[in-house]
Formats: sequence, structure tokens, C-alpha cells
Amino acid sequence: MIRILRHIWERMLQLAGLLMLIRVPLLMVLAGVALSSYVAQIRELFDISIEAPVWALAAWVFSAGFGLLVWYSARTLYAFQWPRWQTSESLQTWLGQRLPRLLATAAPLTLAGAYWQAHPAEDKPAPWLWSAAYLLLAIGLWMFTTYRRVLLRTLMQGQERPLGVEHQPLVARYQHWHELPRFTRIVHAAGLIALPLSWLAGLYLPDTLDGLGPLALILGAASFSVWASTWPIYLAARLRFPVLTAMLTWASLMTAIGLNDNHAVRLTAEQQSDQDPPIGLDYRTGGRPSLQAHIHDWRRDRSDPCKDEVWLISSEGGGIRAAMWTVLVLSELHEATGGKLWRCTFAVSGVSGGSLGLAVFASAYRDLDRTLNAADLERLRNLLQADFLAPVLGSMFGLDAAQRFLPVRMFSDRGQALENAWRAAYRREVLQAEGAADDAYADAFTSALADTLYAREGEDRLLPALMLNTTVVDSGLRLVQHPFSTLTERAHDVPFPGVVDGADWLPRELPTFSAVHNSARFTLVSPAGSVLRREDEGADGRVVRIGQVVDGGYFENSGTTTLSALIDRLQGGAHAAQPATTAGADAASPPGRPRVRVIHISNDPRVPSFAGNGLDRCQTSETAALPSNAPLYGEARAPLVAILATRDARGEFARQALMDQVQAVRGELWHYRLCPGKRVLPLGWTLSPESTREMREQLRGNPNTASIVQSFGR
Repeated sequence: MIRILRHIWERMLQLAGLLMLIRVPLLMVLAGVALSSYVAQIRELFDISIEAPVWALAAWVFSAGFGLLVWYSARTLYAFQWPRWQTSESLQTWLGQRLPRLLATAAPLTLAGAYWQAHPAEDKPAPWLWSAAYLLLAIGLWMFTTYRRVLLRTLMQGQERPLGVEHQPLVARYQHWHELPRFTRIVHAAGLIALPLSWLAGLYLPDTLDGLGPLALILGAASFSVWASTWPIYLAARLRFPVLTAMLTWASLMTAIGLNDNHAVRLTAEQQSDQDPPIGLDYRTGGRPSLQAHIHDWRRDRSDPCKDEVWLISSEGGGIRAAMWTVLVLSELHEATGGKLWRCTFAVSGVSGGSLGLAVFASAYRDLDRTLNAADLERLRNLLQADFLAPVLGSMFGLDAAQRFLPVRMFSDRGQALENAWRAAYRREVLQAEGAADDAYADAFTSALADTLYAREGEDRLLPALMLNTTVVDSGLRLVQHPFSTLTERAHDVPFPGVVDGADWLPRELPTFSAVHNSARFTLVSPAGSVLRREDEGADGRVVRIGQVVDGGYFENSGTTTLSALIDRLQGGAHAAQPATTAGADAASPPGRPRVRVIHISNDPRVPSFAGNGLDRCQTSETAALPSNAPLYGEARAPLVAILATRDARGEFARQALMDQVQAVRGELWHYRLCPGKRVLPLGWTLSPESTREMREQLRGNPNTASIVQSFGR
């Protein structure tokens, strides 16, 4: 019995050794299967590619290349004789004749299944057509890798040199790399050259690569990685030295030292993410009003439709889904109220994708002379329909990845690629369409949204203050980016407890797109941003890192905590006002205080309705029953699950606290939320037309809109 167990154990070790030889192509294939099957953001890409035939065709071509390179890499690595302690020759022969072919067909078969489940628009090609195309590709790859020898021998009959065509795969035949056929060595050497060339293409031809679409870029990155990995894996196995592990260790060391940190927050529109901030930035100066001064001015100068009401808007995070839903809701309300809502809004608070939606709407309102007709609003929706994922992927798999191995900063990062994509889409859809001269979205944050608290020159109507929430890595506190000189009027004022004042960290010149990105720096897609500052303003002034910022949703994803602090200040610090006996617009506010009207925009169908006004249209139960059999997470996993779950819990607590506060000051709150629909709406940075169509359908006839319109007629 012991002998049998020992034999099984040895075979398992030998199998593990053989699989380790092809770990890169194997991991690429397994990752592709997992991502396309379980990640909504990836599944969304298949719907989008059907809408764009060039993307779908490019993905098909790259899938063919990926399959061939996976097969060729695995075939080459199994062609060598490895020590008996490492592998079994019989097991290697059995795997070498089968596994490379299976891996070659795995990618197109996975994509065939993904396209079969796609749900594009009805007027687009049926998804089964692309599914059939990938199925044919899988069959073609299998036929080629299995019967190419027969075909070549047939074609070469009668020639003196039949190209060395053999009957069986070349498994366990060679000892050293130089024994491989010359053509094979040239192919793998070309892979080592092609990988850095692809990085240079991303640097000098970014628009060309982005035009291939996200799916093709993902497959292309996987293809080049497999292509370039064959020789390093052979070298590591032959020398018994972990080359890939050493490379990862080196990259980790470079990151830990920090000299190659190319993730600087761009403090001006011209600064690159791999550069130090320029000289002469303006901190807490330049005539910006304090929050308290702006409250005074707003109460004095607000327009007639506002009466004695103050409107506040918060928008939750959630990637492009949140941005689109925010713009759809604001556009609907802008048209329904005849533009009155935005003129009566004191401030808006955003997190992550919600910040993007608020900033796009606010910038367009200013840039288009505050008309925003139906055509303008449609342009905003088209703007967010752009593909923001491809530029990020191009940088992530290209120069931003290469930067990790360099000891100094040389290249801008993927976060800058995302910011540039936002800015380019805004210019294309908003500015060039109307020939507008200004660019609030690209201008300095305060120039676009703080100086324009007083709108354009010669106009005295105030505009909403844009307040974007991010999270400080070191302390875990939220940092509020705002257009004021300070959030406090006096040293002892604490209107925003537990908050880092953005004016202490960020200069007046901060671009709007950079402020939005600070709020939307979520894992992997956007790295943590380093906030740099010069200790003195001389040319040789020492630059220090004040801290790092990440997505505002790490602290709290609703944005309502900032609104609660604003309401407290608007009410003169009367957050502890006596509880209201009734809530609603007809109830009188305390003397001298404006009526508070709050609109909260959430995009997660799991968020329950909390407004309590009976206007929720989602057919979901609001009562959470006790679980009959709660999952057991174990000693190690339970703390991690709890830490992650507290993020959503803090949002739920903040929303309910806001509702209690609004009721306490006799205000009113409306909640726009998405319902569980026909499709899973993704959180990434690209959105299919079908997803947008579903959101627009959910917004149509929303009872909150009619209630808000009615409130302006009271």
C-alpha cells in the first residue's frame, strides 16, 4: 500500500513538473476561461464587439494567433529531455502529443461559448454567427496541429529535402536549445523582440492599437507574453533557477524602493504622471471663496426658481455604469425641470464613476453656455459610450508594465491613459461638435468649477460646487476635493469631521480630469496616485510625497457622508435639530434656514430603497430575512470577508444617516436606483449600447422625476 501511495505521489510530482514547464500558456488559457465565464466586465466586451465589426474581426485574428503561439510554445518545451527526477518520459510523451493541441483550441472554444451567450442589439449580427466562426477556428487549429505533417509530406513528395517532416511530435528529443531546428529558434527569438516592439507601438501608435478594441488587446497581450516566455522558461528549467520569479522579485523591489513610481497625480494639465510637479503651484490662494463664504453668497444670489430651497445631489461609484446612470438621471431632470434643478443645486458629491458623470455634466453645462438642449444631452450620453478600457489595457500591458522593471521613472502610466481618453472623448463629443472655445473638463479644476461658481464673466448666477471624494492610503480617511479655499472658516470649525481637506493637498491648478481620476482610482485598472509637492519653489526644490490616494469607494461608496456635512453647515451647524414629526416638501423648515432637497443616485441593484416616499419602482423585497444557513468562512478567510463587506455596510449606514438627517431638518429626499434587469451591467470602463438602452428604459417614467418636477411648482 505504501509503495502504491509513493508511486502516486511521484507521478503527481512529475505531472506538476511537466505542467510547470508550460505554466505561462496554461495560466493564460485558464485565466481566459475564468474571466470570460465569471466577470461581467469581460462578458460585456463580447456584446460591444458585435456592435463594432472591426473589433470582432481583430479579436478573431488575435485568437487564432494566440492559439498557434500557445501550441508552439508548449510543443517546444516538451521537445526537450528533462531529468528523470523532474519528469517522466512516458508521461511527457503522452502529454506532449495531446496537451499542446488542446491548449491551442481552448481559447477559440471559450470565445465561442462567450459569444453564444452574448446579447447584442436586435439589428446587429446574431451572436451565434461569431460563435460559429470561433468554433470553425478551433476545428481549424486542431486540424492544423494534428495533420499538418501529412499535408506537408504530400506537398513535398518528389523533393530532395522534405523539410524534416516527421510522423510524430518531437517530444523529449533534444538536450539543449541550440539543437532545435533553426526555424523554431528564429520564431522564439522573434517573440523576445516582438514584445518590446509592441510596447513601442503603444507609445507611438496608441490610437491604432486602441482601435482594435479591448478584446483584441487582451488576446494580443496574452499572445506576446506566451511568445516571449518560451526561452526564459527553458532557461529557468535547465539552470534550475526561477527566472520568472526573479523578474517578479526585481519588479517588486523596484516598486518598494519607489524610484520608478510613475503614478504621480497630475497637478496641472501639462504634467505627466512620471514627472515632478512644476514650480509655482498655487495652494489655498488666488481669491477662492471659503465654503462658508460661498454659502453666504449662494443664499444671497440664488435665482428665483429656487425660492427658499437648497438642492444637493450625491452619486455613488460604480465605473462607467455609475457615470452613465448619473448623466442619464441628470439629463432627464434637466429637461423635465426646464434647467431649474441645476440652477438651484448648491453642491454635488461624487465617488468614482459617479464623480465622472457629475464632472461631465457640470463641465458641459459651463462650456455650452448653460443651455444643454436635447442634442447636447445626447452628446453627453454618447461621450460615455466611448471605449475607455482599450487605452488602459494598451498601457497596462505595454510601457506601464515595462516601467515596473526599470530603476527610474521613464514612462507615463495607465492612469494617464484613462484620463487622456476621458479628455479626448469630451473634446470630440462636446467641444468639437459645438465649436466651444473653453474646455472646463481639461482646464484647472478650480478654473472650471470654482471660478465658475460665479459663472462666466458678466454673469452673477452661481453654479453647483463639485465635491469629489477619494481615500487616503496611509490614514484611510476620505479626502474631499472641492473648489474652495478651505472647508473651514475658522481654526476651530469642524464641519467635516474625519476628513482631509483637499485644499491642503492639492493646488488651484488641479485639472478636472485629474480630480475625477483621484476619486476613481480602483484596483488594477487605476493605480494609487502619489500626491507630490515641492518643499520650496526653487528650481532645485526638493519634491516630497505627501501621500497616496485611491478610489473614494474604499472609504464609503455613496458620497452621502459629504452631503451630510454640507447639510450641517447649511443649517448653521444644526445637525442636532429637534426631530421632525412629518417629512415632506410641505413641512416648514426652521426659520432662516433653507429647505433641504436631496437627490441620491445609486447604480447597484443590490442597494435597497431608503427614501421612504413610496416612489421606488423596483420590484424587490426590502425585508432581509435571517439566513437559514449562513456560510462558514473559516478562521483565516472570515476577517478578510468582513473587511471587504464593511465597505458596503458603511455606504448603507451613510445613506440611512443622510435620510435621518433630512427628516430631522424637515427636508425631502429622492432616490434613483437601478433595478435588477435583463442583463448584468458591468463596472468597468466600457459599456455596450444594450446596457445603456436598459438603463434608459428603467429611467423612463420614473415616479421620482414627476415628484421633483412637482416640487418646483409648489
